[in-house]
This record gives sequence, structure tokens and C-alpha cells, in this order.
Amino acid sequence: MLDLFAAFDISDPAQILILLLGGILVLLLVLIILIAARGRPAPAAAAVSETAEPPSALPAEQVPATTTPDMPVAPPVDTSPPPADAEPLEDFRIFTRPKGAPAKPARPSSSAAADEQLSTTEHLRLIEKNMIRLRDLYQGGHITRDMYVDETRSLYHQARGLSSIS
Repeated sequence: MLDLFAAFDISDPAQILILLLGGILVLLLVLIILIAARGRPAPAAAAVSETAEPPSALPAEQVPATTTPDMPVAPPVDTSPPPADAEPLEDFRIFTRPKGAPAKPARPSSSAAADEQLSTTEHLRLIEKNMIRLRDLYQGGHITRDMYVDETRSLYHQARGLSSIS
């Protein structure tokens, strides 16, 4: 190793140390850039994958030859609507509000009746759960920042109104 430095007429130990540490730093920088580049999908590949049909949508004649019989095939996803006799579930839903719509949408009568049966504490816990679900949707990238802010503000005003009543 010292012969390499001697070939370039470098004999000072401080210079050797600086060159070695600089080389290590450059190597780490290159590795960080490679890791960052692999973590992101290529823009062209992302555009192609969004427009391409999934392989399961192809007819049986057009199934690619790369699939082998020993590989399991994923079962089809059931996309049928729920049966008519199933009870409706009261759950948190994200909706987009039209620009000209009022800030507080009208609530269905079944939801209003269910809300009146809840105590203030239970209602505040429900609002808290909805806020947490909303935050998870935002962090997951399922809703935009504007929707997140609007819905959080609406839930906050509901909670504030309930806490002022009690």
C-alpha cells in the first residue's frame, strides 16, 4: 500500500491519512447515491406500469410463457356488491366536497339518531378515531393535503362544540 503512495511521491503520513479518508468518504457518497437511486422507481417505468394491463387480465391464449405451473396463481378478488340483506356499516368515509358546497354537509337521519344515543365522551372518542384514520390516510398518500386539512378542521370543530356543551 505504501508503495502506491511512494509511486506518486507521497511520503508524509498526514497526506496519506487525508487521501485514505477522502477515498472512504467518496466511496460512501457513491453508495448512498446508488441506494437512493434504487429506492425510487424510474419515471418511464412508472408510466408504463400505470397504463399496462395486469397479466391476469389477459386471455388464456396470451398468458406469458414466463409463468410456470409450479408457481401459485393468486385467487381472483371478489368485487361483487354486498348482499341486500346485509346491515349498513357506519364507518369513516372520505369524500370530496364540491367547491360551492356548504362547509357542513347535511347528515342522514340514521346517523343523527345514532349520534344522539352516544354520550359526549363516546362521541369524542369516535371523533378521535376518525382523526387518527384520517391522518393514516394522509400519511399513506390516499388523500391530498387540502382534504386532510379540511376534514381535520371539521372534526376539530365537532369536538370543540361537544366539549363546550359538557
